[in-house]
Amino acid sequence: MGEALSYDQLVDHSLYTTWPTWLLVILVILGTHRLTRIVTYDQFPLIAIPRERFTNWFDPSPDWLEHHPSAHPRWSWVGRSLAYLAECDWCVSIWVGALVVWLTFEQPVTMQWILLALTASTFTGLLAGSKLEDRT
Repeated sequence: MGEALSYDQLVDHSLYTTWPTWLLVILVILGTHRLTRIVTYDQFPLIAIPRERFTNWFDPSPDWLEHHPSAHPRWSWVGRSLAYLAECDWCVSIWVGALVVWLTFEQPVTMQWILLALTASTFTGLLAGSKLEDRT
């Protein structure tokens, strides 16, 4: 029987090139920042509506209660904690970061370009000085 093939023999590295590690680390950090902002703050309906329903299901806001009189807080302090976790940048970023790192290892070529686009979006927002209104 023949010898087992090594990883390098099985994978054709000429099909893609990866960027330097230092650049990927920066892109992962800035891409994680942008995705976290999308999840926690953006008002795009495909993101905002599920987030609003999730948080108000556990911990209804006064505005939500005004429009949905049958709504009530669920699971007491646990529900309030889950609602808070869905809108907390720091809390969401750990999960977003883990997903971004995992995807970067799983699909390096695709993620390079996705991370580059997310980084461009991050810088565009920062340079434009756009700041979303703080939620009260």
